[in-house]
Amino acid sequence: MKNIPATFTMAASNAKDYSIERLRPLIDYFSQSKIELLNRERLCLVAEQAGHIVGTAAIEGQQVCTFFVHPDRQHEGIGTALLALEDAARALGLHRRMMLAMQ
Repeated sequence: MKNIPATFTMAASNAKDYSIERLRPLIDYFSQSKIELLNRERLCLVAEQAGHIVGTAAIEGQQVCTFFVHPDRQHEGIGTALLALEDAARALGLHRRMMLAMQ
């Protein structure tokens, strides 16, 4: 499995429900520079396995803002683990990036 951009994940994960024309504004919004900016403003969680990013999630205030799981790794509990960590982070008042190592 190789690291792929979040934009590919958005397209691949949502292709069944939305056309690429409908997804394009969202994909364009999440440029690399925009993601870097948002990572400084939000609590960002990153799930990593064997040196590869397999999922990410972010919260701003009390709201989940972004949530992505690599298309090849969906339905393995990664998203559930990220959401559980977000709940714990909010309860603790954490405001910086956290890593989750998946086995």
